[in-house]
Amino acid sequence: MRFQLTEDQRALRDGVRELLARRFGREVLRAAVDEPGRLDRALWRELGVAGFFALRLPE
Repeated sequence: MRFQLTEDQRALRDGVRELLARRFGREVLRAAVDEPGRLDRALWRELGVAGFFALRLPE
């Protein structure tokens, strides 16, 4: 069994890391901890545009 990521999986990982690094600086993470339950609609919209909610669907 091969446990290494495929090229597509590495590209997905890198894209997710880039998006989250841009979106979540130290201040943003601290605010999320200090205000639990707050819904960040802009983040959810951005995740939708990036295709996060369709990841499990076949092409």
